[in-house]
Amino acid sequence: MKILLIFILISLPLMLYAEENLTLEKAIEIGLKNNYGLIIAKNELEIIKNNVSIGNAGFLPKIDLFGSAEISTNNVHQKSITGFSLDKEGAPADAINAGIAAKWTAFDGMQMFKKYESLKIQENIENFQQKIKIENTIIQISDLYFNIIKQGSLVDYWNEHLKLSYFRTEIAKISFEQGIGSELDYLKAQVEQNFDASDLEKQKAVLTSLKASMNEVLSRNIETDFAIKDSIPTISQIEYQTALENMLSKNKELLASEQNKELSSLEADLVLSKYYPSIDFRIGANYFNSTSRASQISRNYGFALTLGVSAKFNIFDGGNDSRKLENSYINIINADLKNKQLSLWLEAHLYRVFKDYLVNKQLINIEKENIIFAEKNMLFAQESYKNGSISSLEFREAQQNLLEAKYRLIFSKFNAKINELELFLISGQIY
Repeated sequence: MKILLIFILISLPLMLYAEENLTLEKAIEIGLKNNYGLIIAKNELEIIKNNVSIGNAGFLPKIDLFGSAEISTNNVHQKSITGFSLDKEGAPADAINAGIAAKWTAFDGMQMFKKYESLKIQENIENFQQKIKIENTIIQISDLYFNIIKQGSLVDYWNEHLKLSYFRTEIAKISFEQGIGSELDYLKAQVEQNFDASDLEKQKAVLTSLKASMNEVLSRNIETDFAIKDSIPTISQIEYQTALENMLSKNKELLASEQNKELSSLEADLVLSKYYPSIDFRIGANYFNSTSRASQISRNYGFALTLGVSAKFNIFDGGNDSRKLENSYINIINADLKNKQLSLWLEAHLYRVFKDYLVNKQLINIEKENIIFAEKNMLFAQESYKNGSISSLEFREAQQNLLEAKYRLIFSKFNAKINELELFLISGQIY
């Protein structure tokens, strides 16, 4: 029991400070929950949703309660033509007034209906904007995630590269000490080994910086340490025609643009509604009570009920409505042109990314084959260098070739994965 307790106490710090194993799914989950930009976008959407109401569109009546109370003192000197006179100093007076008034617009040229429809379209646009931000956040997290895998792989490659440099330096040292090799070869191997060690540290710094960027996007402590044990997954098979069809029907930017076209048409309808009369109904009730010792009437009180209807039709407003209508028609044309421009740009972008995607997929196969040859060449170079059959320079060349082959493979995998994500984004398949 004591041994078990000691083991737990020793292991506890290790458990507490163990690296988090971060998967892509977990990173996206944290990002969508914590990212400040998404939280702000969600709050902005709530504001838009709150504005979508029949009251905001003008369907409901406006009802006001009002009231007032006044107390005053008056110095009065009155003389009427009948001969009555009144002289009072500091005569008190008070007045109370209270009531309710309601106004309801029965007709406004269908403006309230168009405004309500406009509010709903604005909500749809904001919905698409939020989805665009979510998609971009997922892409940003995925990009960082696969970049961390890439940079982590490059750290591993540099470690292997440095081991070969140690091997080369050790052989050069032995050869120099035995009088077989030159001191120049030994010193050159030592210098290049130090260069490789320096490059490894630089590569580690790049990896650390990317982890900090990931923590920033996930809106958590920048120094939170984590490990990514994944490799870049197999690239999906994407058909261009399918991606194009999905883009035209599911791309969020394109859908938002189409909603903007509808909004432009509604804005023109709102201007047209001003060419119709508006009809308002009014109802009100009012109670008043006043007393005064400064007049012949000591008290005045009563209750009044009012009903009314009013109509208004604008005949001329300086041509402002005509100008607004003309501008709204121009906005409709521009909204349609912007929609076509966006559609064309997306299609061209999809085409370019798809071509890059195909090229990088081909490069992956080529670089895999290159690595097989480079590894075989490296094994041969190690044996030959031990036997003195090749020079230090030839060994270094084989070493560099292997590193470059591994670099090209990981870059091709990363680029193809980013192309794949971009294709999913353009075709509306991310969220």
